[in-house]
Amino acid sequence: MDREKEAYEYIKKAKQNQNPGFFSKLFSSKETRLEESLDLLEKAANIFKLLKKWQEAGDILINCAQIQRELNSDSANFFIEAAHCYSFVDSQKSIDAQNSALEVYTQTGKFQQAGKIQKQIAEKHEENLDYIKAAECFKKAGDFYKMDSMNTKSYQQGCFLKFADIISAIPNYTQCYPEAAKVS
Repeated sequence: MDREKEAYEYIKKAKQNQNPGFFSKLFSSKETRLEESLDLLEKAANIFKLLKKWQEAGDILINCAQIQRELNSDSANFFIEAAHCYSFVDSQKSIDAQNSALEVYTQTGKFQQAGKIQKQIAEKHEENLDYIKAAECFKKAGDFYKMDSMNTKSYQQGCFLKFADIISAIPNYTQCYPEAAKVS
């Protein structure tokens, strides 16, 4: 069997697990069925990664993240993996997946991880030459690092300096951000 067909078989089995018949509902709990579906979808996503089918892998990983949420588990890692896959094919989808991971981290108080993801989003905006969004994201990243109780002062300062650097290069924009003038 070729690898792509194998991946689609895993997806088919996962969907059947998620929408079971009457007897399946009697003999297994919803959580068990979701966990089995998650395992099958992870296998499919890994096959798509091996085949460099990044869009498909990202879509499957987003589905995995949704199942993790349904299981009341941390779904951020799946969003981050999806963002990585999307980064090869669709910058905006990559940013959207990172924003979903960011939401999970902020809700759970993991501000250092949130700062890291926000910084990556800022760098992606900077690559796309969207300097205003990049600057705003660097500022948010610095704020997240500032909220973290761990010693992240150098990360925080690096983000704030990058924010100030970008803002100072945009004519008349420092009027909107007087704190950028203070940092620079």
